[in-house]
Amino acid sequence: MATIRKRGTHWQAQIRRKGQPPISKTFPSKSAASQWVRVVESKMDRGSYRDYTLADKTTLGEVLFRYQREVLPTKKSQSQVTSMINQIVPHLGAYTLGNLTPMRLADYRDGRLLKLSAQSVKHELSLISRVLNHASREWGIYLPHGNPIQLVTKPRLPPGRSRRLQPGEEERLLLSLRHSELLGHIVTFALETALRRGEIASMKWEQVDIFRRMLTLPETKTDTPRTIPLSTKAADVLNRLQVRIDGSVWGIRADSITQGFDRACRRAGIQNLRFHDLRHEATSRLFEKGLNVMEVATITGHSDLRMLRRYTHLSESLIIHKLDNCCHMKTEHSRQVERSVTEDEEEIS
Repeated sequence: MATIRKRGTHWQAQIRRKGQPPISKTFPSKSAASQWVRVVESKMDRGSYRDYTLADKTTLGEVLFRYQREVLPTKKSQSQVTSMINQIVPHLGAYTLGNLTPMRLADYRDGRLLKLSAQSVKHELSLISRVLNHASREWGIYLPHGNPIQLVTKPRLPPGRSRRLQPGEEERLLLSLRHSELLGHIVTFALETALRRGEIASMKWEQVDIFRRMLTLPETKTDTPRTIPLSTKAADVLNRLQVRIDGSVWGIRADSITQGFDRACRRAGIQNLRFHDLRHEATSRLFEKGLNVMEVATITGHSDLRMLRRYTHLSESLIIHKLDNCCHMKTEHSRQVERSVTEDEEEIS
């Protein structure tokens, strides 16, 4: 049942149906109110009606902060996402979800790209998309035009870094760390295991089986625990360390690793090298040792095997060496076949 009443200079339309809460909306004219009633009742009859009242009353800032309170405490990336929320709200927080159009989001994207990297802006847009999807699925806040982020072009990311250690750089780096034995061990361990900085910093002795040369990581970036086989050199590094009372293997924070590494690079005169590049270098070395994709993924923890292409830049000289060996083996095989055929012909004659 629908009723239309005049309220001052406006007209209020209200629809009541059994089993549903009443819905109402105000219009500047009676004809506009009547048209709205016809459309809504038609959708109700077909079972396709969605109440967008909450979307028109709820701001993006409100759902972002609700997401922060109710969902983030269960996530590992709580601090990082909280920081992004605090960056988004001053720009878009006042808009209601019904007014959050693709055009506004595109303007936000373009403005942020003037200050942040494409990857950072993409992370912010992805967060908005996740929150809107969660609000629609879990909180019953239906979006009038669906998730507007889906209609916004994401920033194009630059090619991934392909920085590898150049000849002599590893020796110079370790030499610059001769007075910081712990960080030197960490660099060597990173090059042997391809571990991320955070994974190294959070290592506990209870995760290490030095006799079986295994390291178990219960928490990883992909939320999938993994067990890593340790090379002889990696195990030797761990054997050199003293066991700490607190159970930590290294006893150093992740940001301290980065700071010490950057200082060592400056002392060694090495430019444009980041600690994460050691993971790239280590992964490439695993392939150069002859490990296949699945074996490397077991060590590095890549859930998407396509991502390994970013980290795999094999040494050109090693590839040439393999090509030469392959040609040599084929030539030798051909000679053996020729000798065999000649011997068979002599026996027949």
